Amino acid sequence: MKSGKFLYALALLPLILTGCGDNTSSESSDSASGYSDVTTGDSSSTDSKNSSDISSSDDVSSEDSSTSSSEDETSISAESAITLLTNLARNEKGVSKEYRTETNQTNNYEKLVYETLSMHSDVKSSSSGSVITTENGVQTSSESFAKVSEIRNEKVMSDAGNSVGVDFLYQVSDYETSNDEAGFSYVFDIDAEAASMGLEEGDYLLTSDAEEALTMQASTALAQFIDSNVINNAYASQTGASAFDICKNEDGSISYSLSFHYTVSGDLDDTMTYSYDIQFVVDSERLMSYSTVYSLDDVRTDDPDDAYSTVSKDTVTLEYGEREAEPEDIPEPTDYFLSSVDSIDIMDGSRKVVDASSIPTTASYLFAKPVSYSPAKAVFDEFYFTPVSTSDSNVIELSGSYFNVAGAGSATITFEYLGRVNGVYQMLQVSKEVKVVEQVSSIWVSTATDLTQLTAGETYTIEVDVLPSTASQEYSIVVGDESVLTASSDEHNDLVINALAAGSTTITLAAGGVTKVLNCTVAAAASQNEYFEFLCAHSFLCDMSIYNYTNLISFSKDYTGQIVQTVGETTYPADTFTFTMNENYFTLTFDGKDYYNYVSCYVSKDFSCLVMETSDYAIHYYYIVD
Repeated sequence: MKSGKFLYALALLPLILTGCGDNTSSESSDSASGYSDVTTGDSSSTDSKNSSDISSSDDVSSEDSSTSSSEDETSISAESAITLLTNLARNEKGVSKEYRTETNQTNNYEKLVYETLSMHSDVKSSSSGSVITTENGVQTSSESFAKVSEIRNEKVMSDAGNSVGVDFLYQVSDYETSNDEAGFSYVFDIDAEAASMGLEEGDYLLTSDAEEALTMQASTALAQFIDSNVINNAYASQTGASAFDICKNEDGSISYSLSFHYTVSGDLDDTMTYSYDIQFVVDSERLMSYSTVYSLDDVRTDDPDDAYSTVSKDTVTLEYGEREAEPEDIPEPTDYFLSSVDSIDIMDGSRKVVDASSIPTTASYLFAKPVSYSPAKAVFDEFYFTPVSTSDSNVIELSGSYFNVAGAGSATITFEYLGRVNGVYQMLQVSKEVKVVEQVSSIWVSTATDLTQLTAGETYTIEVDVLPSTASQEYSIVVGDESVLTASSDEHNDLVINALAAGSTTITLAAGGVTKVLNCTVAAAASQNEYFEFLCAHSFLCDMSIYNYTNLISFSKDYTGQIVQTVGETTYPADTFTFTMNENYFTLTFDGKDYYNYVSCYVSKDFSCLVMETSDYAIHYYYIVD
């Protein structure tokens, strides 16, 4: 819960194991016999940074500690200890409180978890605690959490369309900053009830198992630890660590203990030492406490400083007595399960959001994730939404809890999820329109305009196409220096460049993971005097020989000029004029009759030609001839 209202100190009770004499270990001076028959070893709880081999009796040493002896002392095999704990698990539902401390330390990093569980009734428990991490002895993080487990009857919509009552086991974990966790199981008194609803074994819990799940399941956790690290640990059996010592305590309780360690020579010239310590206390057929410690020290012979060390400790204390009333601020389970979904996003296999309007044909392993939903705390994963239909299987093909792209095109996908309407759990649907496009291969840009010869103050339109044409034509634009120019796309998807000031920069176009970089140079705009000098320094020819004539125009610095027209083989007398200028534009006033009707005349800003437009919208281009 992100409000942090569960931030408070936890009063943790220590694990109390009534003493029966010295319980420390002493290393055996002799190696266990029979090791020469074993070449490799594997334990499900032992990790190391390399594999290991036991090749001779010198590679392994063993240690087995026991409690102090007495006339009444006996022992119990590891297999019998598991049987005992399995039977004790049935009584754990009678606890009033449980306290757990978990420590996981690797070299200089340590993670501590403190948790206190309170059983409020036979159908509900809650717990609170904190997670603290340290590195080199300095605390690096601290986070509180609250949990609730509850067996509650809920309404579920049947296939027949009517609601039926079914027991749920809710289990919710609300963390201060980390992702919350939530889940539920159907609960039935007998298997036949589950079968009548079409459920198979593994799809539900029996009431007896659900009641145990309200607790920390300490008995089961300890039994699993013994099974993995003692019974199914080949190295442990070689040390002779196969039985727990039993000590009868003065208060009538019974303590069970087993400690052992062994060393293994690794294949990187290193020595790995594994140590285990297991203790638990039973009183009146109830587990009262347990403690497990597992450690591994991996040291290289040639470099003792290159050492790997890990220690895992788990301590649980159980109380049986009067139960506390539930506090008001524990999480409400139904707040963590979806009621309804308004909109969804499409995610890819790397858990990234995909643009549903432009999914590439290469995309695969796609799934839905809700964006707008209620309640706000609801917890879900990518498998919560199952695609059940597609409007076009040539575009989208369904595959269990996810879907794949079949080809380019558009389709509507319908997803199904478990929601809650008016207090009744039922399957609901939400749809999403998607468009699949071809993967972009390249970006084509017209070369009609030389982008290295742009002029400040001018606007240029550049044709752009994303290839292939079946791919999405959308592209992004990034300008390196917007003080030199700006760029955008117009309604025709062309690139529009506004040159602002002299300088050089780049325009980067990107589409579908493909980029194109355009190098641009902008020259400062010429002054009116520079355009005037240009006019007066040259003669300019408009070659209209396709129509059997040409025009030759020239200008003088006294703001006069002339046009000489040649038609066929005949050159006519010059038509004289005066002119005025405004920046790069000029206006002609003829001394006699105006045969040309020029309404707009200007010098191109790159000084390549004169552009002169007539009243009937004909454009004449005059190019330098001298």
